[in-house]
Amino acid sequence: MFWTALVVALAFPTHSRWPQGRVSFYSPVANPCLSQLSGRWMGPGDVAGRKITMEQQWAPAIAQAFSELRMAHFGSDGKVAFEGRGFYRARPGNDSVSGTWMDARGFTMGIRGHCRSGTLTNEWTGETERGETHYAVRGDTLTVTDFVRRPDGSLQRFGVSRLVRMP
Repeated sequence: MFWTALVVALAFPTHSRWPQGRVSFYSPVANPCLSQLSGRWMGPGDVAGRKITMEQQWAPAIAQAFSELRMAHFGSDGKVAFEGRGFYRARPGNDSVSGTWMDARGFTMGIRGHCRSGTLTNEWTGETERGETHYAVRGDTLTVTDFVRRPDGSLQRFGVSRLVRMP
C-alpha cells in the first residue's frame, strides 16, 4: 500500500513543478498580426458550396509561446459540421509564422506563413492535400478565405467567411 501511494504521489503531484510567471521568447503578444486575432469571432460563410456559420477562438497558449486557434463550422441545423485546432508561433520582429493544424478528419498539417498588412497568410501541407488560408482583419471584421492547391500548382478557392469580433 505504501509503495502504491508513493507512486501515485510522485506521478500526480499536488503542485506544479513549472516556474510561475515564466515568459516565453515566442510570446504572441509581441507579434501584432497574431495579437490582432485574439478573441472570439463568428459569422456566415460558404465552404465547398455549403452555407455555414463559422466560429473561431484565438488565444495565447502553452505559457504564451503559441497562439491557439479553435475553429468550428456549424450547419443550418446548428450542429457542428467540422472542427479543427491550430497552434501558431511567430518570433518578435519577424513576419514569418509556423505551426500545426489538426482537424476532425484526423489530419495533421504543417503550417508556414507570414503576417503582412494585417493579413495572416498560411500555407498548409498534409499527406494528401495542400493549400492556403488567409485571415484578413479590418477593424472588427475577420475575412477567412481558404484555397486548395491544384496539381498544376494554382490555387482554387473553396471557402470564404466573414466574421465579426464577439464581445
